Amino acid sequence: AIGAIVYNEVYYLNAEVSSAYELTVASEKIHLSTRETSDLQADLAIADEAYLKRSERKMREGVYTYEAADPSVVSVSPEGIITPLKVGTTTVTVRFAELSKTVEVEVYIPIDSITISEHELSMHVGEKALVRAVIRPVNATLYGETVFSSGNENIARIEENGMITALAPGRAVITMESNGFTDTLVLSIDAPLHGIALNEKEVSLIKGESFLFEIAYDPENTTDPRDAAFSVEDETIGMVDEDGLFTSIAGGETVLTAEVGKFKAVSKISVRVPLTSIRLPGEALTIRAGDSVTLPISYEPADTTDDLTTVWTSSDTSVVIVDENG
Repeated sequence: AIGAIVYNEVYYLNAEVSSAYELTVASEKIHLSTRETSDLQADLAIADEAYLKRSERKMREGVYTYEAADPSVVSVSPEGIITPLKVGTTTVTVRFAELSKTVEVEVYIPIDSITISEHELSMHVGEKALVRAVIRPVNATLYGETVFSSGNENIARIEENGMITALAPGRAVITMESNGFTDTLVLSIDAPLHGIALNEKEVSLIKGESFLFEIAYDPENTTDPRDAAFSVEDETIGMVDEDGLFTSIAGGETVLTAEVGKFKAVSKISVRVPLTSIRLPGEALTIRAGDSVTLPISYEPADTTDDLTTVWTSSDTSVVIVDENG
C-alpha cells in the first residue's frame, strides 16, 4: 500500500504535460486586418502516448491563458480571440500548464481600392507626364510593389516611378498593377507641327521651265493637318498649282509662298529669258557725208532678260564713226 501511494505521487502527480502533449495554434504568423478578428484555436496534440496517463491530473487542472506583448496593438479574449486595436506588430503567447506557444501578429489597414491617377491622357511627342497609384484609404498598408507597364513601348515608355515619355504619335494603354488591383490609362499622343520649309529657298529657271516645290514638315511625323496653300507674288512671271508645281511664263523675279496652318515658307524665284540673237534693220545703208542716223537693234526674243549693253564699232573710222548709242 505504501509503495502504491509513493508510485502514485512520483509517477502520476509529478509528470509534466510537455512530455505527453504539444501545444498547437491555427497559425504562428497572423496577418490581421483592422476590420477582422482572428481565433488562435489553441489546442493540444499528442506528442508521446507513453506519458498520457501520467499527465492526466495536470491536464484536468490546466487552462489556456493568452497574453499580448503589446496590448495597445491587439487584445486577446479568454477564448483566444484576437481583436486588432491599431496598426503595428506584436506577439501573443498562449500557455497551458508548462506548455507555451508564441504567435506573431501584424495588424494592417486593408486596401479598398488602388487606381491609376489618370484614365485618359493626351500628350505631345517628347513630353513627359507623371502618373501614380491612388490608394484608398490613403493610410492603407501596402505590401506588394506597384508595377507600371506600357502596351506599346514604341509609342510610350513608362518608368518604375510612373514617369511617362511620349515617343511617337498613336495610342497606348498604360497598365498599373498593385497589391492585387489593376487599372489602365488610355494614352493618346500627337505630334504638333512646329514649322515648315520648302525644298529650295532660291530657284532659277529659264522661261517656260517648271519646278515642283515640296514642303518639309517639322516634325516629319506631325499629326496636324498638312493642307498646303501655294501662292505667287507676281503671277505675270509664273503660276503655281495646288500641288506646288510652278511654271514660268515671263522673265523676272517673284516670291512663292507656301502656307500650312499658321506657318509659312517662302522661296525666291528668278526667271531668265536668254538672248538668242540680235538684228540690224538691213545689210546695207547709204547716207550722205556729214549726215547721221541711229541704227535700231531688234533682240530675239524681245522680252529677253539678258544684259543688253551694246558695243558699237566701225571697221573704218575715216569713213564712218559710231557712238555708244548706235
